[in-house]
Amino acid sequence: MNSLKLPVRYFRRESGGQGGQHVASVATVHLRHTAFLAVDVYGPESEILRERIAPALAAARHLELPVIYLGNSAPRIALERYEFTLQRDRNAQHHFPTVVAECNTDPREYHRGDGPWGHYASCVAPHPGDHYVRKVAYSGFFETYLDSLLRHLAITTLIAVGFSASECLLGTLIDALERNLQVLLLRDCTAAGELLPEEVEHGLFTQRMIVWMETYLGVSATSTAFCAACSEYSGRTVPTQP
Repeated sequence: MNSLKLPVRYFRRESGGQGGQHVASVATVHLRHTAFLAVDVYGPESEILRERIAPALAAARHLELPVIYLGNSAPRIALERYEFTLQRDRNAQHHFPTVVAECNTDPREYHRGDGPWGHYASCVAPHPGDHYVRKVAYSGFFETYLDSLLRHLAITTLIAVGFSASECLLGTLIDALERNLQVLLLRDCTAAGELLPEEVEHGLFTQRMIVWMETYLGVSATSTAFCAACSEYSGRTVPTQP
């Protein structure tokens, strides 16, 4: 039996559309048709990268799941005229051709440079054999070959981690659902941009976005539960680092 049982939850709305409650369930994850998706997990080492995402990546590799990284990029497509670039520059002070420029790309296709967004902490850095897809918008499906990659791998389920729960991870998972992919979010492996002062201390916007995804996109589990399920499936403890 090439599947594992994973305790999950989802959020069920009341019939009138106001309020609701979490519902516990158990998901059957068919490993042959499942990939591990890491969205924008670059940046300095942090607790969430080291203590949650890194062990989940290690567990996925332990079971030989395809691991797919999505990362921002700066293709030479007149980005200065791209509304996405203009919006990010205006509202978030992110000049995309600068912050996502990479040193190891073909200068005929991409802006070259040492942008701060292209560096991965060693605990979550891509491994040889992993798949890497460059994107240029919130969704990893927009004008990329991610859809082709998933079809070639016969993937029907995505176990997803990364950032942000309110931007790129969110946009990618919306598109995944609309392509008839099953979405399984590791909810302690993401965070949203806490924008208002009253949200920052308690991570209220992150909590809100996770519930939104549990309501409209799929189910969620914790990284601890995922690692435990992988250990139970293989009959031995999975490594805690990739």
